[in-house]
Amino acid sequence: MRPSFDKSVFLKRILKSSHNHQRVTSRSQRSMNYAEIIQKSWYLTQQQPKLKWFVFVPSFIGVIIFAIEIAWQLFLFLDEWGYVKIDFLEVILSVTGFVLQSGLIVWIIIFVLLALFFMYILPSWVEGVLIFSVKHLLFDPEQNIHMRQRMVQGFEVYFRIFETRALLGVFSPWTILLFSATLYRYYHETLFKVIWPFLLLFGIISLFVTLFTHFAEHFVVYEEAAVVEALRKSVTLVFLNIGSMMAVFLIMMLVNLRVMINVLLVIGVPLAVIWIFTYYSSSFVQVLTIIIAIILIALTSYLGAVLEIFSTAVWTHTYLFFKKQQAAIEHTQVGE
Repeated sequence: MRPSFDKSVFLKRILKSSHNHQRVTSRSQRSMNYAEIIQKSWYLTQQQPKLKWFVFVPSFIGVIIFAIEIAWQLFLFLDEWGYVKIDFLEVILSVTGFVLQSGLIVWIIIFVLLALFFMYILPSWVEGVLIFSVKHLLFDPEQNIHMRQRMVQGFEVYFRIFETRALLGVFSPWTILLFSATLYRYYHETLFKVIWPFLLLFGIISLFVTLFTHFAEHFVVYEEAAVVEALRKSVTLVFLNIGSMMAVFLIMMLVNLRVMINVLLVIGVPLAVIWIFTYYSSSFVQVLTIIIAIILIALTSYLGAVLEIFSTAVWTHTYLFFKKQQAAIEHTQVGE
């Protein structure tokens, strides 16, 4: 004898299961409070002077390198547009002759190596230390942060974070912008007219790549994932929370844009003043201007350090929220 099949009971179970799933999902979504995340992240940033000074030194060097890059690009464009005339071969020969005659070749090599170190080597370690530090502050806020222990932990994940950044470096907006500027400067009448739609398309694709792989470094730190696994998990996590992720991404883009404008103003004004006073003022005024410029760059570096810690805190809060939401949904599905 075949067992009877009660359709009403079966439908009630399906509706109940669907209702529980929707209830867990909607409860998790309602708890996504962007203002609260921003507030908690800012409070964490303000309460950690050790982290600020830890990030300040690489931020100071980064601001100087950024100012040199901006000044170099500006002079190249001024030369291209005919506002100034720069004989680069003559400049290179003059600088080389001065360096050789003054015996500064060793110092120049040291400076170049330090610049490469601060541009490409140090940021991966600093990012690892920051993520470990924020993790400690979120999970164990009563305990004081021990920077030396966090630094050691940063070395443990350094190569994986470095590999992740190296793989994604080609999708960096700054890299694309510099490449596009160089291409426009030298081939704006020929090649650039043909290739600019592809550059624009690649820029849009790069934004999505940056968006979907944003938590790769967090998976490296929190789950000790390998590079490819961290990238895959980041794409999955962002895809499952694409709406909230795009909202946080947009908020952080606006914050970074505002800070970038402030940095350009703070750096650009001293550079312009120094350039003017180089030709029309006494040595005393030039030295005074340089001192003021260094102070302003230091303030900008401090602001950059604060922004770096704040950004790490925001993304860590977001990562943990997404993981909690994902775990709740998976738990509900298992229960069904």
